[in-house]
Amino acid sequence: MGLYEKSLAIARVAGDRLGIVVAFGMGTFAFLGKGDHRRTRNLFREGLELSLSLGTRHGLVFHLHAAAALTSAQGQPVRSARLWGAGEALMDDIGTGLAPVERYHYGPYVDAARALLDEGAWEAACEEGMAMSAEGAAEYAHCEEIAPDRPEDPPAERRADDPLPTP
Repeated sequence: MGLYEKSLAIARVAGDRLGIVVAFGMGTFAFLGKGDHRRTRNLFREGLELSLSLGTRHGLVFHLHAAAALTSAQGQPVRSARLWGAGEALMDDIGTGLAPVERYHYGPYVDAARALLDEGAWEAACEEGMAMSAEGAAEYAHCEEIAPDRPEDPPAERRADDPLPTP
């Protein structure tokens, strides 16, 4: 059993719902890095739902950013920018910013999505996300858009054996 599964099991046994949110978040990091989009999507969705029910905006931000990274990896830069913008707006609301590990992890996904859009399109999509309510952003993250925004030019995914980029 991996560390994610162990931490989730411990949090569930302890009845620590915030610990469960954190475990879901750590699982999204792990499975996104492995390129397992299905598990990443399932975990961020569970994390969003639990974060909403607990009213934890920090959890919402974490899982919205995970959704933004996933949609970037799936070649959906506009959707990624909207989700990124929604997470950024929530961070501003609660007076926080990205931790260095989050910048390190999410940076390549943000860069990949930005590279597929001109600056105006990126900013417009981010602003659309920033205008979403927390509940609206969570609902948007839950809906599925199968077709990439730009199918002819999807971003390359990081393989498990690729070195991590330097921040």
